[in-house]
Amino acid sequence: MEKISTQKQNYTFKKPEDLVFSDDFMFCHIMHKPGICKKVLEIILDIKIDKLKVIQSQKSIKPFYIGKGVRLDVMAHDKTRIFDIEMQNKPIRNIFKRMRYYQAVVDSTDLVHGKEYDNLKQIYVLFICQKDTFTQEEPVYVIGNYNYTTQEKADDGVIKVVVNASAYEHEKDVEKSVLLRYIVTNEATDDFTRLLDKLVVEAKLNEKFKGAYMFQNLFESDRRYEGRQEGIAIGIEQGSYQKAIETAHNMILANIDLNLVASCTGLSLEEVEKLANEI
Repeated sequence: MEKISTQKQNYTFKKPEDLVFSDDFMFCHIMHKPGICKKVLEIILDIKIDKLKVIQSQKSIKPFYIGKGVRLDVMAHDKTRIFDIEMQNKPIRNIFKRMRYYQAVVDSTDLVHGKEYDNLKQIYVLFICQKDTFTQEEPVYVIGNYNYTTQEKADDGVIKVVVNASAYEHEKDVEKSVLLRYIVTNEATDDFTRLLDKLVVEAKLNEKFKGAYMFQNLFESDRRYEGRQEGIAIGIEQGSYQKAIETAHNMILANIDLNLVASCTGLSLEEVEKLANEI
């Protein structure tokens, strides 16, 4: 572990060379590649995807000014479905309510003004966890809504999936078992996990990736400090946004890829592109 010191505080985080696939920043970086994201989804969800578009990794969404914002790890879609993919390395409190809010926020971005509810796409909310959230030793939990009166599934188009990577030995599908094993142990044992491992190594040698990772940690460090100092919700929001703009400005001057700038700061790609044009 390495400490970054600023004039305001010390903040501890992993060295870039110690990052693994399941670390948030690395995961978002690699899953931003549509082919990789598509393959991971197909393996875990047992579905086929024709063509996938990754909207943005580490996408921040705030549906209303006074509403609670969320930062999605990876958000992607095909013609009929939306995928929210979250990597969770620590135990999750209130996972059902967290998934409920994430799904609601994503839905709010899908249904534009004037459209009918029938236009809502099917949505998958996927949480990939290192440990067993439900203590049943199942590798994958699929959660849906249920009509208790008619005792039928309530098909609202929402599918919530919680992965327990630690139970990879209990997974009968070989390809899925190997992927879950890689997520929890970093041991690559087939062609796809070896490809993931190769991408991890390449990222750790990439100066732009390392620079973006350092920028993000400094940004998070300052944001946490400013949040404690300001002490009120509006002040935190304003201070965080201004810090994001300043960080994005510096990253653009450092010639860092605009997608990475957006991922690190939580700004939209449109905001980052506008800032780049102004510079």
